[in-house]
Amino acid sequence: MRRDYQKKSYFNPYFPQRRKKKAKKKWLLVLILMVLFFLGVFSFSRLPDWQIKNIEVFGTEFINQDDIQNLILHQLEKKRFFIFSQKNILFFSKWQAMVVLNKNYLFEDLEIDKKYFDTLRIKIKEKVSTLIWISGENKYYLDLTGKVIKAVENNDLIIKKTSGETQVIRPALTLGQYPIIYDQSQAPVKIGQNAINQDLVEYLVALHKEADLSPDFEVSYYEFLKSDFSEVNLVTRDGWQAKFLTNDNPKNQIHLLTRILLEKVKDPKKLQYIDLRLGEKVFLK
Repeated sequence: MRRDYQKKSYFNPYFPQRRKKKAKKKWLLVLILMVLFFLGVFSFSRLPDWQIKNIEVFGTEFINQDDIQNLILHQLEKKRFFIFSQKNILFFSKWQAMVVLNKNYLFEDLEIDKKYFDTLRIKIKEKVSTLIWISGENKYYLDLTGKVIKAVENNDLIIKKTSGETQVIRPALTLGQYPIIYDQSQAPVKIGQNAINQDLVEYLVALHKEADLSPDFEVSYYEFLKSDFSEVNLVTRDGWQAKFLTNDNPKNQIHLLTRILLEKVKDPKKLQYIDLRLGEKVFLK
């Protein structure tokens, strides 16, 4: 006896619609929870007890503390992740602050700490400056390697007009006795770049140290006329100059200059220059 079987389908066309409705409800719930989360975090970011109220700066020597604080205050006005206020100490980015500070200054060391709940503490160690470098209208501090540390502020220098077009520039008392170097070739330099090499820095520091010990003249500034820095002029407060080669011994050069002044110069005020570039063969005018 033969029987015929047919496979029957019990598909209910309403089941997929139910599944879709459940999926939509699940995604809607996730979206609502995310919105509530961000609203909660956003509200938390504006709580007054967590707002940064104090910015403490330690370790400055020549850098103005107000300049550091102003850079941080500018960052506080920015958003973190495009939403959260950086005025809230929890959302303040130390990494962004270090990038900004290192872009404007050169440090031996930089540390930023959050002191909960309302204080930032910035500890810095400045790179040591040895020279003031002037190229055209730009004035910079150089470190021991000849690298440009930062721009010189106007109140860091004492600038006096003379009867002609010459300006007398010397460091203010707070800066100590940094030698001032003019680059008359006016080669452009930027913060972080080397204006001169370390050997030349060491020569200039040694030359200035020896010159500063001499009771026979006072140094006003030094100048390079050539872009290869092979020669340097020492310019005195009386206006006369001493011309040197930078590959010579600075101690011997100053000793020779002092001897020439004592033996051959009767009135330094009438002197224009002493040329010591040829060793013992010295020219005066």
